[in-house]
Amino acid sequence: MFTKMQKFQKAFLIFITVLLSASFGVASFCTRWTDPRILNAAGTFTAINRTYSIEEFEQTVDQWRIIHQVAVRVSPKAQAIVEPNISEQQQQRLFYARNPLWDTLFSLHSQVAQIDAQFDQQQNNTFQGNEMLLRWQRIQHYISLAEATKEDIRRPLKKEEIWNRLALIEEAKQQGIQVTQTEVDRLITELATHLGGVQRYNDMLRALRTYHSQFKKMLFDAVLVLKYINFQNAQIKVPLEMAYGDVENTESKYQIQYVGLNKDKFLDTSLEEYQKTRLAFYDEKIKVTPQYFTLPETVQFDYLYASVEKFIPNELDQNELRAYYRQNSSKYPVETELSDGFASNLSQIKEDYRQSVGLEKARSFMEDVRNKLKAAASIFPLAKVGKQYDGLVYGHHEDTNPGEFLSLAKVGNGRAQQELFQNTFPGQLSNVFDSGSNGVFFLQLIKKTPSRQITREEVENNDELFLEKYYEDNRSTIRAEDRYRLAYVMTNYDNISNNLILTTKLLQDFYEKHKNSLYKIENAGEESAPQYRPFAEIRSDVEKRAANYYRIEEVAKIQIAHKNCQKLDKDVDIASVVRELGLAVMKASGGLEYIEQKELQSLLEIRQNNPTGDNSFSPNITSETHVSEVQDSSKGKYFFIVLEKKSEEKNEFSFLRNRVKDAFLKSQALTKAEKEVQLFKEEYEKLYNATKTKIESLYKASSEGKIESEKQKQEELDALSLNLMKGLAQKWAFTYRYDAHYKKLKELKPLSENISLTFTLRELNPGEVSNPLKDENSGQVFLAQVLGKRLPKVSDVSLTSLIQAQESLIRKQSRELLQNKLTNHKELVDNLGLKKEIEGEDEE
Repeated sequence: MFTKMQKFQKAFLIFITVLLSASFGVASFCTRWTDPRILNAAGTFTAINRTYSIEEFEQTVDQWRIIHQVAVRVSPKAQAIVEPNISEQQQQRLFYARNPLWDTLFSLHSQVAQIDAQFDQQQNNTFQGNEMLLRWQRIQHYISLAEATKEDIRRPLKKEEIWNRLALIEEAKQQGIQVTQTEVDRLITELATHLGGVQRYNDMLRALRTYHSQFKKMLFDAVLVLKYINFQNAQIKVPLEMAYGDVENTESKYQIQYVGLNKDKFLDTSLEEYQKTRLAFYDEKIKVTPQYFTLPETVQFDYLYASVEKFIPNELDQNELRAYYRQNSSKYPVETELSDGFASNLSQIKEDYRQSVGLEKARSFMEDVRNKLKAAASIFPLAKVGKQYDGLVYGHHEDTNPGEFLSLAKVGNGRAQQELFQNTFPGQLSNVFDSGSNGVFFLQLIKKTPSRQITREEVENNDELFLEKYYEDNRSTIRAEDRYRLAYVMTNYDNISNNLILTTKLLQDFYEKHKNSLYKIENAGEESAPQYRPFAEIRSDVEKRAANYYRIEEVAKIQIAHKNCQKLDKDVDIASVVRELGLAVMKASGGLEYIEQKELQSLLEIRQNNPTGDNSFSPNITSETHVSEVQDSSKGKYFFIVLEKKSEEKNEFSFLRNRVKDAFLKSQALTKAEKEVQLFKEEYEKLYNATKTKIESLYKASSEGKIESEKQKQEELDALSLNLMKGLAQKWAFTYRYDAHYKKLKELKPLSENISLTFTLRELNPGEVSNPLKDENSGQVFLAQVLGKRLPKVSDVSLTSLIQAQESLIRKQSRELLQNKLTNHKELVDNLGLKKEIEGEDEE
């Protein structure tokens, strides 16, 4: 920071100042400002006398930027906010996905907290609807954010955000909050599981240019902040009475009629129809969004890449190691002031130093190669140079657009992308860049193809070009998927209740075990032996209590089956093992069920077709899953076993071409079905309104006795709704369904299987007809009419529902806390009296 002469001058001035200050009794003041950390300070929290050096602060900046990038990758909330073009299927996946720890770390971004506050404000600062509805509406709010906002949140954290996090860390320490190694290890284990295994976790670290040991250190501060937020949230109290307003939507019952149309009616895969469909798609898109059929600019380029591993030294000089430690001592924690930080962290220091030296040597080597080629790149092509230098890797990419560049292995660097697409001419060599794959590289542009619009003739004659374009714009919804075949082991509540035979022996066993607490006669005399009510006298009471007791005991036996299945090898006949266990440990026949899938299914298909009876079933399957944990559902406790797994090919057009075509045709068939249902609605409303007018005119002439009362009029209108929709359904060949019983929306299958449909129905008033409701998963389009709605009485509301509503209100107040206290920069720094010693714009 300073030249050698400046350091001598500064030291001399400080020496004179100390002498003068001592004579005026302010030596302690000067002693503080001679602290080396203060001389090189980035900022100080004056309220707690805590100074961060420039080096410390820059390391913290790097640390929290990496944590933010991880949060963007693994937080479902982050994916809903930053991902473009999210399909309905993805929306449903995000609705069920859970990762609260990384959601919270992502929410520390002040802009994200403001987005949440904006949504809560739209709810008029009151709790409207149940938590499921709010969650769905919140996802829709995230998806609808402007692209500029999403881009801001994708960028590295600004330095103001880092000061926010340092303030949180210091406040946590003031509260005495501490983090253990076990807590950090647990977070890493959960992260690796979420990513799909240790290999993918390591791949992510390489892409972020960090190591497991470094990342582990970073997470200590992250866990500290999480614990501090939990500490703050624990102070929030919400009275149960405030939760009554929430249960109305979940407990309300509806009378609904609806019609349905399947997309298969319009699914024609013939070549002639396919060509006609894609031309119609082109014509529609050009009218509405002309830029849709614009091909992005593409480049062809060569590159040379050198792995850092090739340049890491084997022999390490102890003096150089100590010098490296002195320069980076803040990275290595010490237990006490007397501890030798160098000795206690020696293995990590060696690893970090080797990587640091290897990276510098790799950079120097690549700079040298680049400079030698700069004047003669056309004479010595990179392919030839790559063969002559040991440790160099040559590569080539064709027709790469900006959207693909960042995902490229070895060269997917943002600054390299910017230079290649904006500042480089054909034949020119780029600068040397660090690679996310722990290496360095430079590029040579071969050819640049400008952006252009696809013509109608090309769409008609070039099927490959059309499908590639469609894939680029729907990449997130057309993906290679792993498929699984699962088996479920369940303790079925109904079978246990129906098949549990309480023999006299079982009843007597229960009586003997619990008679002291249930059937002891009080005041029978302290000195005499205890007396109990006779079994024969209270048998009916024993039967009631024993039935409940043994049912609970039967359900709990799922744990025995779970432990046994965990010990089995994958090639064992699990079905026979479960059947034998059922006979050996269960009192109720059929209480332990084994249900096996016959075919491989995607995760979405598994969630839709699983036998658990749980609409929110979302299996957490990774590459390492064999036997899941025990879980609860409406039918009983269960766990699942992965019997078979099949991984599909890569997420590249060449592997997915047939799936892209299939997805396009299904999407267009669903759109045609939606238009057909819209025409149905228009005819229904036209006929209904015309007939309704006639009925109302008759009602006005009631003095003549044609219609005697308002009740009769309403009965005629109700009958009109039913008869008209049913009759039109027959005419249009739609499926029709009506149930006279009032039901909760979650009981109205198949409508309840799509969360967006049920939320739409909640917004309808009695008599209103919905717009066409598309369900991409089933390929159905529905048109529903709410005929009646019954609100619940207070006596109908269960305590469980109230508690869930109370928890939802607490979550809302937690978000407000995050916005108002934990991410408000001015309040945070004012509380701790932050004084910044250096100012400057944030790096992009």
